[in-house]
Amino acid sequence: HNRRGGAAISVSDMNAVADVAHAAGVQVHVDGARIFNAAVALETDAKSLVASADTVDFCFSKGLGAPVGSVVTGPVEFIERARANRRLLGGSMRQTGIVAAGALYALENNIERLADDHSNAKRLFAAIAEMPHVIMDPAGVDTNLVFFELDGVDGNEFRAGCAEQGVLCTGTSPQRVRMVCHMDATREDIDAAIPIIASVLKSLPATS
Repeated sequence: HNRRGGAAISVSDMNAVADVAHAAGVQVHVDGARIFNAAVALETDAKSLVASADTVDFCFSKGLGAPVGSVVTGPVEFIERARANRRLLGGSMRQTGIVAAGALYALENNIERLADDHSNAKRLFAAIAEMPHVIMDPAGVDTNLVFFELDGVDGNEFRAGCAEQGVLCTGTSPQRVRMVCHMDATREDIDAAIPIIASVLKSLPATS
């Protein structure tokens, strides 16, 4: 999802990959950090999306907005071995009820609202696409991640200029920018960020 520019992989594609792996005797693990974003974007449920996988992990603290926490799921024997290995590596925790409570709240209340983040990402994408020095992915935005390339201005200077005005973004390469819409970024925040991004782009010196 992240490395594909925020694109959600379809159920049929997931099943096709799993079929090839299983035919070769290889188990399939899904790194489902934002699996619920993908499920909402595809208008399906997370269970259907990973039904062909052997094991899955997902994060409570990204799109779902819990303070902390991830889980790994799979067959009982696998989980027993995972717990034993976690202890060997010093990963045991105590008094984890407060962590579990936040995760449970996120599961029960914050899945459907992911569509708001996707809508905000599309709004941000559309606005940035009209700005100079920007090359957007023609496929658009599926979920809450917005990626674009900068041409003719320095990516590091762009990120620094945005940060100075309260708009945070990262880069997967010097000229590639990554922005994330989440539950703490409202529609009003997106609308406030758009002119800041435009202003920073306009202020940067040309690199060529």
